[in-house]
Amino acid sequence: MKELATKFRKYALLAAPLTIIPAVAAFGAEPSSNQPPAKAPEVGSCDRYGPDFIYIPRAQTCIHVGGMVLVQGQYNPGHDIYNVATGKVTQLAGAQDTEGTEVRARLDIDSRTESPWGTLQSVLWLRANNMEGLRNEAASTQFAPSINPGGNSLTSVVMERAYVKLAGLSAGVDADKFGTMPAYMFGPAIGVGFPNGVKQVAYRYDFGAGFSSTVALESKSDFAGNTVTAGDGATLGPSVVPYATSVQYANQWNSSAVLIGTLRNDADWGFVQGIVAFAENTINATTLTSVYNPLATPTGYPAWAAGFSARYLMPFIAPGDEFRFQSAFTQGIIGLVASTGSTNDYTDFFMSRGVGGIITVPQNMIPTAVTATGAVTSVGQSSAYNVVGMYTHYWSPEWRSNADVGYMQISMPKAYSTGVGAGLNTQAGNASLLVTGVNLIWSPNKMWEIGVELDYLHLTQSIQNPDAAFVAAGMPGLKGDALSGIVRLDRVF
Repeated sequence: MKELATKFRKYALLAAPLTIIPAVAAFGAEPSSNQPPAKAPEVGSCDRYGPDFIYIPRAQTCIHVGGMVLVQGQYNPGHDIYNVATGKVTQLAGAQDTEGTEVRARLDIDSRTESPWGTLQSVLWLRANNMEGLRNEAASTQFAPSINPGGNSLTSVVMERAYVKLAGLSAGVDADKFGTMPAYMFGPAIGVGFPNGVKQVAYRYDFGAGFSSTVALESKSDFAGNTVTAGDGATLGPSVVPYATSVQYANQWNSSAVLIGTLRNDADWGFVQGIVAFAENTINATTLTSVYNPLATPTGYPAWAAGFSARYLMPFIAPGDEFRFQSAFTQGIIGLVASTGSTNDYTDFFMSRGVGGIITVPQNMIPTAVTATGAVTSVGQSSAYNVVGMYTHYWSPEWRSNADVGYMQISMPKAYSTGVGAGLNTQAGNASLLVTGVNLIWSPNKMWEIGVELDYLHLTQSIQNPDAAFVAAGMPGLKGDALSGIVRLDRVF
């Protein structure tokens, strides 16, 4: 046996003199003294993506973990709220909250890994809110609800971003591709994009020389103005058409998406961008017994929107100064013009009352005629446009101000009166909203800010086929003004 082992060793050495050391090392033997062991990669900085990224060896991934903590207090004077169907005050200004507080925290994670097709990026932003007072008041109808002074605290968790991106293709929850105005203002603003993000699939292609184009398919359900429903004793959309029985139901389907396309040019002076969007609104009016009848044939209405936006850098005034502009028009996609930031003043959601008066809920489609019993016989699409400009000025590296002026007009379809029954075909008509504000922000360093802001809002509303009681009362509440003061402290890390 000993002779057999000696012969085996001899033949092995003769047959593979160059591979015996690696073979032994592969089985865990100590390497030779003249070959130092290879050092495994260690956790460290990842300069390829920026100084804040950390390299994780086992995952072969660079990751950045950050976040934000924000505390905001707000004051809004109270306003009497009127009911369009009766002309009476449904809520007194003295019964409303005038203060509100919001504490917001966000966790940001950005991971990037190199692949044969480019950089694979995964992003997750989770935001938690704790609100009370007027920051936690939401309307359950088209008019401001009765408010319990003081309000109850509400804690919620929102997914702001959650997407995967590779070679220009991205999918998940990301920023809306139609709006480009940043949320520099603390309070209400016209044309601000969606802070909560939109579910989408998008592809961006760079042509070179600063030109690029993006095509995105975005979830229609994430936009404002999509749901039109009615049930027993309820009203429809922003309309106040009464339903005498529970057998009528109108439903605007949310199953379709919004197709958005952009063409953009970036340069040293800023950028310009043109945007178009297409969708379809589908509505069905049918008779109910106990459940919705899915066999009824829906009717589709083509909808579209177009916009233009620009950013102009102005370092010749002060480093960091810039001017931004955006304007858009839509037929049937109200959420692209009256976005989350601007519809607050119409729907009473989170901003409380907005400007008082007649508060509307803008919808893509509303009834234009009903029978004496309340059955919808025709519908129409709403249209809207906005225009907004914002200027940012740095008084010094630590002090800056933002000032904006925005105007929005919403046009409702013509509602034809049957002349039968009290309030039939009484609906919200055209509405306009002017928002302007200015803030002052102190940044002792890039991760810490303290700011104050003052906003002014003016709402003008019209009513189609007003109820006799509303006319007799002088049609009050069709105009409103408001001032809003906000104090904010936030830290980004």
